[in-house]
Amino acid sequence: MRTKFKNTKTLAVAALALGLLAAPAHAEIETYTAVLSGANEVPPNSSTATGSAELVVDTNTLEATYSIEFSGLTAEQTGAH
Repeated sequence: MRTKFKNTKTLAVAALALGLLAAPAHAEIETYTAVLSGANEVPPNSSTATGSAELVVDTNTLEATYSIEFSGLTAEQTGAH
């Protein structure tokens, strides 16, 4: 009877180990957003231009995608930082 218990225990441990190995990766998607406006500049200004930005990071693959939209500029773009 003792041998049977030992085999059952071994089978349970093996099944648990296989289950852990087959577990899916738990990637996390992190999303960052920003509102673009003259009031959010340092120092604040009276620009009527507005926009938004979004950055999405996959912590599993370490890949990032971004999107920036803007409108209302009254002059040509001269630079970004």
